[in-house]
Amino acid sequence: MSSPSSFHLDRETAERVSLGLIRLMKLLQSMRQHAPRIHPAVDATAYPILFNLAAEPRRVSVLAEVVHSDVSTVSRQVSTLEGHGLVDKVSDPADGRAQVVQLSEEGTALLKGIQQQRTEWFRELMGDWTPEEASTFAAHLERFGADLERQREQLLARRPGSTTPTSTTTSTTTSTTTSTEQASAEQASTPPSAAEPASAGSTSTGSTSTTPASTDTASATTSATPTRPTRSTEN
Repeated sequence: MSSPSSFHLDRETAERVSLGLIRLMKLLQSMRQHAPRIHPAVDATAYPILFNLAAEPRRVSVLAEVVHSDVSTVSRQVSTLEGHGLVDKVSDPADGRAQVVQLSEEGTALLKGIQQQRTEWFRELMGDWTPEEASTFAAHLERFGADLERQREQLLARRPGSTTPTSTTTSTTTSTTTSTEQASAEQASTPPSAAEPASAGSTSTGSTSTTPASTDTASATTSATPTRPTRSTEN
């Protein structure tokens, strides 16, 4: 990690970024709570699993790694998805004693629906942006995400007693960059349908977006401090 003297970002701008991201996360979380579900029996928190299975079948432990969760949580989510016919568990071709999770036909169709809804929602949300502005914003988001991934690898490498090799984790991250980024957006929020108004409780979105700076500053101290991720074990 760079020393403080090598930082090019001034403290005032860093604080703007911190407060902006905190406000953004609060808004997305509030919108997720009030958005209608695409699938009536599947919570949006399970969508990252579907996105990461689009690339290839994966073991539960690998899914936990790429969605930045713990194995027990992902295992429960996979069981729920399997119960609704969205994923299947099959023998691992590389090791018949283990199982991998793969999308079913219904799961593939659901994933396409999520992608289409999300794309149209962002097109509407950024309707008054020029193509150049939107493209530049997307590039900055991709760069910011890559920096977060890199710092996560550094935290894993410094974790005392960690048995997760950095090279293995990096390889997994590289091979799933696109699906993980897509999944992160879905995990943060499910875009509300343009045809379906928000519920009466959606006024919390407004209160979230107008959180006083003093409150967000306090939150920034906690939220902006990276936590050390939990080590996943093979399922």
